[in-house]
Amino acid sequence: MAASERGCCVPRCSKTRKDKTVLHSFPNPDKDMDRYIAWTRAVGLDTSLDPHYVYQNRRVCHAHFELKFLTWTRRLSHGAIPTLLLPGG
Repeated sequence: MAASERGCCVPRCSKTRKDKTVLHSFPNPDKDMDRYIAWTRAVGLDTSLDPHYVYQNRRVCHAHFELKFLTWTRRLSHGAIPTLLLPGG
């Protein structure tokens, strides 16, 4: 899938960049493994996947983050963890 067609990796979420949806990369596992693990657990991602593969290839759309985690530039604040519209929620 081309980078421009990437979609949100959260199950049952069909948001993509084509929809003009902001997609956020997972935290870098080399810099913040605890937050990376929190993201994978929150979105129900297979934890056996290589963390570097996930960091480079999986995205979570902004619909899964509380407004308090979004900045006016549509970036995430440092401690952001997806909490909305998640599997099992």
